[in-house]
Amino acid sequence: MKIFIQNQSILKSISILILTSVIIFSGCSQEKIIKEDTFVLVYTDLVIAQDSLSADTTEFETEKSNIFSRYNVNKELYLHTLDYYKNNPEKWKVLFDKIISYLRKKEKQPF
Repeated sequence: MKIFIQNQSILKSISILILTSVIIFSGCSQEKIIKEDTFVLVYTDLVIAQDSLSADTTEFETEKSNIFSRYNVNKELYLHTLDYYKNNPEKWKVLFDKIISYLRKKEKQPF
């Protein structure tokens, strides 16, 4: 009987530890997205680079790395942020409107 009670206590402690870990890590993953204003810049720079260079070239990959470095992000963070917005259609629409607005502004600027 004593062993059974000890096992229950151990299982309870493990369950609490797992639950706490899940809560902590799920909270962290939500925080790990690129700030909206920065993401607009990263996304538009990537679209322009992709349009200017063929997406399957070494030049595009180099430019993509340069863009990530310029804004202090990495590919994983970019993809995570992109997934975040794609999974939140209301936020994606707001973001996309900002992207379109930014592209229109850039279009009017002289070279």
